[in-house]
Amino acid sequence: MIDAKNLTKYEARIGTGGGSGGTTLGMQTMDIGYHIRGMQNCINCSNNTPTLNGGENDLFSYKLDFETGTPAADGFYDGNIGKQSWLNRKDSQNRSFTYNYDAASRFKSAIYAGLGSENFSLPNMSYDKNGNITNLQRFGRITPSGGMGAIDNLTYTYDGNKLLGITDGITANEDVGDFRQAPSGGSGAYSYWANGSLKSDANKGISLIEYNTFLKRVKKVTWSNGNVLNFYYDGIGTLLKKASTNDTWIYNNELIYKNSGIYQIASPEGRMTPKTSGGYAYEFDYRDHQGNLRLSFRDSLAAPVNGVYAPPVITQITEQDPWGLEIKPLSYVNSVNSNNFKFLNRLDIVELNGVSDLVNRFYDWQNGRFWSLDPLAEKFTSWSPYNYALNNPIKFIDPDGNMAVPFDDPLKKMQIRENRASNLMGMVRNGASRPHQGWDLQAPVGTPTYAVKGGTVVLIETGAYGKQIILSFEDENGDTKYAQYAHLSAYNVTDGQKVDEGQLLGETGDTGNAKGVTPHLHFEIRLQKSVGLGLAGREDPNITTDTKFYSQNPNGNQTQTGVVRVNIEGSQTQMNLDGTTTTSTPASKSISNQSTLIVTPNMTMPSDKTRIKNQ
Repeated sequence: MIDAKNLTKYEARIGTGGGSGGTTLGMQTMDIGYHIRGMQNCINCSNNTPTLNGGENDLFSYKLDFETGTPAADGFYDGNIGKQSWLNRKDSQNRSFTYNYDAASRFKSAIYAGLGSENFSLPNMSYDKNGNITNLQRFGRITPSGGMGAIDNLTYTYDGNKLLGITDGITANEDVGDFRQAPSGGSGAYSYWANGSLKSDANKGISLIEYNTFLKRVKKVTWSNGNVLNFYYDGIGTLLKKASTNDTWIYNNELIYKNSGIYQIASPEGRMTPKTSGGYAYEFDYRDHQGNLRLSFRDSLAAPVNGVYAPPVITQITEQDPWGLEIKPLSYVNSVNSNNFKFLNRLDIVELNGVSDLVNRFYDWQNGRFWSLDPLAEKFTSWSPYNYALNNPIKFIDPDGNMAVPFDDPLKKMQIRENRASNLMGMVRNGASRPHQGWDLQAPVGTPTYAVKGGTVVLIETGAYGKQIILSFEDENGDTKYAQYAHLSAYNVTDGQKVDEGQLLGETGDTGNAKGVTPHLHFEIRLQKSVGLGLAGREDPNITTDTKFYSQNPNGNQTQTGVVRVNIEGSQTQMNLDGTTTTSTPASKSISNQSTLIVTPNMTMPSDKTRIKNQ
């Protein structure tokens, strides 16, 4: 998005709508706010309230409240979100969900407030002891004329963790994308392969689901009416092509083709779509803290009048309930090619009616379950291997189908500085005669850095390491350890503050003795708070982090040696000194016997005006 710092780069004058008059530079100014504990909690707020600034042509605003509950005295202080409020320029109507949780921190209800009789609440969720959903209730529009009422009252039947059937107590409502029970549904609606993957779904009319044996990804879906949908992947599981009875989609990195024509070209801020008159229109996205698409816009495409361009145009609004089900009466599309990357910025497989491709598994938002087992199920033996986001889809996300975020990496993009093994931990410098006490993780100045474990900030200081934070935490054995984050440019926490795993701690920089080299985060795991030179009192960060790093040649000159990154899902990436990379799968057990953990979302922290800085 365009932020205030960059507005001087735009020479175009854009008229402001909403009766405010005047002009502004740039199509939007996005103002980001943070909670005092470091979590993003606001976009375009004024006095901590969602506000559309007409002078900046604001199109969307939202706010997260953490210490708000029902009643208000039952607010949350454990990282759970108590309330989400939002509005957009299309109707400027304030709307909100107020959330509640059970004693196990599982999502229990979302109470909606909006325009008049609107009601899109989820009044009740219940679970069994394994974390399988047993009941899910939704409200929504039940008639085309706008009548509101219950649209789903789902009762789930299981054999162990395998879902056998869902009975919907509501059957006569308008189809708004909610769960629809087929006549042949009920207790025998679902069947499974021997490995636990879904084989058929009578409620969606699917007679057979076939999987790629090596990748364990969906290969072919066949409906009872004879329609088919085929999926094609490369060797590491990247989707290349999707072909149905009617359409063929090609996915070539940022380029997406539909039936031989360009459908869209993705960019970090949104996408480009073909115009009917020729050429392309640039679209920009508002996405929330989870990466969900909330609103897209583009310029008016109209010629300027007296040097002033018309205000930007909304092209898409997507509203979803906590499980990802689109709230169609609140959504809007004003584009020839709608954006299908909505929930978590992952592909909505429109042919499957309520299913997203979360990379390693398909996820069904209608019933809140995955189609196949968690690849890392052994790490969560107390949870159903089909659950989504530990049944708390408001606090957590599972963008790659492996594990719910928060995560055990200090950065969302993990790369050793210059891909050089001498920036790993060990006797790796000066011909193996000089130690390096941790990892140097390459990151531009201002990159957010996160708590690898929940714990307490025990040191914030400026010294030889520049600005640094030390976080105390307990490992899986109950032993106290310390994570050091050095060369920072900003702090988002205070000394003595308790933080959650995955919580924002600060921003990377080039302070202290990192001046003059590639900007990076120096990251250590220590056995005690204060340590001396050398390696004593420290341990390999690989023991703590999800992403692992190793030398390509441990016996060679480490300054002239690249690194191997073992990714969270188990694949290996050879990261070479010339900047090239090669990824293979699966990871070799000779490199690491460490179990991999949590997948991180592909989200970029935008610039903001409200972050805390210690100068």
